[in-house]
Amino acid sequence: MADRFLIAGCEVEGRRVDVRLAEGRVAAVAPSLAAQPGERVVAAHGGALLPGLHDHHLHLYALAAARASVDCGPPEVCDARGLGEALAAAPVRDGWVRGTGYDESVAGPLDSEGLDALRADVPVRLQHRTGALWMVNSLGREALGLDDAEARDVLAGPGADPARGRLFRADAWLRRRLESQGPPDLTELSRELAALGITSVTDAGADNDRSTCEQLVRARASGALLQTVRVMGDETLSEARAVGGVVPGERKILLDDAALPTLEELAGSVRSAHAAGRGVAI
Repeated sequence: MADRFLIAGCEVEGRRVDVRLAEGRVAAVAPSLAAQPGERVVAAHGGALLPGLHDHHLHLYALAAARASVDCGPPEVCDARGLGEALAAAPVRDGWVRGTGYDESVAGPLDSEGLDALRADVPVRLQHRTGALWMVNSLGREALGLDDAEARDVLAGPGADPARGRLFRADAWLRRRLESQGPPDLTELSRELAALGITSVTDAGADNDRSTCEQLVRARASGALLQTVRVMGDETLSEARAVGGVVPGERKILLDDAALPTLEELAGSVRSAHAAGRGVAI
């Protein structure tokens, strides 16, 4: 009877009642219900019983990865000395130190040489608080193969300078280069969301694709991810189908100041999404 619960003494629409749940549905509501054999009883102590909450905009894997990273910006870190101390104390996971939240007010514009002065014994990658820029030290540049002509060609674009370890809008490329590490584990994050009453979420990543949906389906099947997920993302999701509590959602279009589409290109993307029955988020 693991799928049967009795929530005792909860408040529903101003009344204190007991509520029985069976096979995902409300089976009974009454002022008092006797527990059945094997039924799990949860004492609500007068707390309100609400439908599950939905978080309409988050980034599951980025949030989980941030939890395993070191804070490198205000208010935790406010100057170069503090940044050096934070990176020096940071744990090494999967061969890297990963920092987030960096802002130029801490130690100015950083590149591989600047990061080497702060920590040079292991590969380091540091994300700007805008999310648009990654900075890596020399060992990180070597680990990612940034000196390869192929990498330089792929990463070429406004503001990109891979030779100095500065990568703009390169999240998808980084995931491919770091594929052996696998996606971040969602177990701890998912249980934290569940404790807040959040039973479903919308992942709003502009670069979510069919492989992202497949990863989320596997996370749901393994029990690591408890929430159902609506997945915003790129044009490939137009061909995806809802599976295992993971539902392809809106076409997410990121308007990057450094690489804006033409009006015709933007309108074409919107028309294509609408033709596939998808909404658009810009």
